[in-house]
Amino acid sequence: MSSWRAPTVAAIVLAIVGATAVAHAESPSAPPAEVITVTPAPHASAPQAVRSPSSNSQAMTQTVALTINGGDLSLESDAATVVLHPAGSRTEWIGDLPPVRVIDARGTLEGWAVEWTVGSLEVDGQPRRGTVRVTPAAPVVVAGGSDGLQAGREAAARRQGRVLFSADADHGGGTYEAGGQVTVRLPASVHPEDVVVHLAFSVA
Repeated sequence: MSSWRAPTVAAIVLAIVGATAVAHAESPSAPPAEVITVTPAPHASAPQAVRSPSSNSQAMTQTVALTINGGDLSLESDAATVVLHPAGSRTEWIGDLPPVRVIDARGTLEGWAVEWTVGSLEVDGQPRRGTVRVTPAAPVVVAGGSDGLQAGREAAARRQGRVLFSADADHGGGTYEAGGQVTVRLPASVHPEDVVVHLAFSVA
């Protein structure tokens, strides 16, 4: 993993002290010998801090808190009744799932998932057992962005629910719809004239 390091700046301060040279003669006959005496520079006083005119001013920092007052995450229809028709086989019935609409007005982009479960399966008006499968269709954008949306997988019903369609985190703000296809398989010994599946939906 790369890391970022602030550049280090070294400041070098040079102090220069001046010297005074004085010539002194030993004797008239002797060749002049030059003697250089170095006297210390006058005592330098401590540097005085220079204050800019603006140093007396004070910087003010103000923190502004923003609150998102979003709406709700909801379904326009929390249940649907699908009437199935024979699919060319005495054991298989098929029908179209009406679009389910989800509205995410929270403004948080937390993502969500719409799940479906089977409330009941009725054959000729009587509760019966059978295998219910849903093939989700691709989500349709009513209002919002199209990124992060995905349809659930084709699967048989289970108590915990199955995903019809969903939006990943950081996506899904707006209004979206998705339907699908419902297939029911019944035992070969059953000869129904009418098959009704009650589906329930939830979003979280």
